[in-house]
Amino acid sequence: KVQAINVAGNTGIYNPRQLESKLKLKPGKTYDFFKATKGVDKIQSNYHKHGYLESQARLSTQHQDHTVDVNLDVNGGPSVQFAYEGWNVPSHVRRDIRKIWAQGVFDVQRALDSANLIRTERIKQGYLEALVKYYVTPRPGRKNVSFDIIPGTRYAGVHTVFEGAQRIKGEELREQ
Repeated sequence: KVQAINVAGNTGIYNPRQLESKLKLKPGKTYDFFKATKGVDKIQSNYHKHGYLESQARLSTQHQDHTVDVNLDVNGGPSVQFAYEGWNVPSHVRRDIRKIWAQGVFDVQRALDSANLIRTERIKQGYLEALVKYYVTPRPGRKNVSFDIIPGTRYAGVHTVFEGAQRIKGEELREQ
């Protein structure tokens, strides 16, 4: 049985009671690991929906006799806002950048992975020399991330040539 639920940390936009209710656990009721895990996922998802892509929620338990103390440690993190210059970034790319940011660990890694994703999308459209610069600007309670996208020249009808591949035809290599 759950004896107590303790919420600690920088909860940001939620108060501890709101987070406690999202866990779907109640003192005096049977502890359900799967319900608790689902609750933590829901808390994380709610932070992400509100732009807090660096938020973290961790659950730990302390067992005593036949009771469990549930500890929820939350770091709401800053609100992350994106800006894109030089290209109208499609919604699926914006969504994937939000995922990259939420799953990342360091700003440099997040920003590089996001810039590479943008560049890959531009290459698919024929902009083989696309350049993507990024800027991460931390502010109190929020973080601004901007991408400066320089398309370069657009190429059409580009074919991949494998020089020196005489035993295998180029068409076969392209298929692989």
